[in-house]
Amino acid sequence: MLKKRYANASTNKDILSSDFKYIEENSKEYNGYISLLKINTVSKRCMVPRDNREDDCVLDNGYVWLQFYPFDKNYAINSIYNDKLEIVEWYFDIINSVSIENNIPFIEDMYLDVVVTNRGEVIVLDEDELQDALDNKIITLEQFNLALKTGKFLTDKYSNKHEVDKLLEFTNSYLQSLLKN
Repeated sequence: MLKKRYANASTNKDILSSDFKYIEENSKEYNGYISLLKINTVSKRCMVPRDNREDDCVLDNGYVWLQFYPFDKNYAINSIYNDKLEIVEWYFDIINSVSIENNIPFIEDMYLDVVVTNRGEVIVLDEDELQDALDNKIITLEQFNLALKTGKFLTDKYSNKHEVDKLLEFTNSYLQSLLKN
């Protein structure tokens, strides 16, 4: 059974207090759920290691997670903003599906992840978890191949600085819109 990840981060024990809302967008530019999680209080900061440089903080008081759950893609995006509303990273979950439960959007996570940092670095994560999921028959060979194909598409696309700039413009526009409403 695939892991469910909810947009309100209800399973994240480090988030003590947050404000959550989401919208469903159906436009020419985007079709899916968009959620905004304003993180008020955390029990501890979460730092992630980076090769050849200092670690990045992805969870702290005042951070904002803007999440995109497109209906027509095999990935979801968590745009992580610091307390100054500066992008830290985009975290792409490779997914099987998007749905809603108890009025909260969620994804079925297929283990493989791609991170694009604010410095334009592209990092592939959890290839071992993807292989383990296949070996343990949690995912099918078809899902495994789809995850690899989607991961390659994302790494190829966001290795291009112009595409990262477009991603920043896209996520920033929705961030401003959701913060106003």
